[in-house]
Amino acid sequence: AALATRGVLLRRAGRVIPAWYASTCGGVTADPRSVFGIADGALGSVPDGPPGARWCRRSPHFRWRVRVPAERLRAALNADEQTAPGNVLARLEVLDRAADGRATRIRIDGQHRRVAPGYDVWLVLGRTLGWGQIESPWLWIARDGGDFVFHGNGLGHGVGMCQWGAAEMARAGRNMPEILRNYYPGARLYRR
Repeated sequence: AALATRGVLLRRAGRVIPAWYASTCGGVTADPRSVFGIADGALGSVPDGPPGARWCRRSPHFRWRVRVPAERLRAALNADEQTAPGNVLARLEVLDRAADGRATRIRIDGQHRRVAPGYDVWLVLGRTLGWGQIESPWLWIARDGGDFVFHGNGLGHGVGMCQWGAAEMARAGRNMPEILRNYYPGARLYRR
């Protein structure tokens, strides 16, 4: 596949586009503005197939849930100044969401109050709890006694092509240009 596509470029509006990808979009890809804070007209949030039949629905990460003890979560958040609650962690709350559903701002209440971008909180938790614990920034958070319960959609940042969705499209007989058009609307393949 690598040899067959050597010299093939994905372009939109006369320029090569950044072909971001993630494991599992959870049903809708993410807009790079809400995740990375960058605007790119070649990328946006797109559905991963028709409603009720999302391509990536067979991924084990399509929907997920994890329970984290409050003390372990407090220690993990304290690893970065922008998310550090201090000696107490009372609450985490999603304040804002992007149109695609991903958390864009999360408030952390404890000894100190912090408000941080959702993507940044997800990165801090990935680095400290281990990648794949909190699977994506498309998440919800609830307190349950001495634990925090996270549940959400997808695995990874969600920008660009959904790898699970693309694989399912290929299994269903879709070809490379069809798959790329699904995730990068308006982009076309060119050979160098």
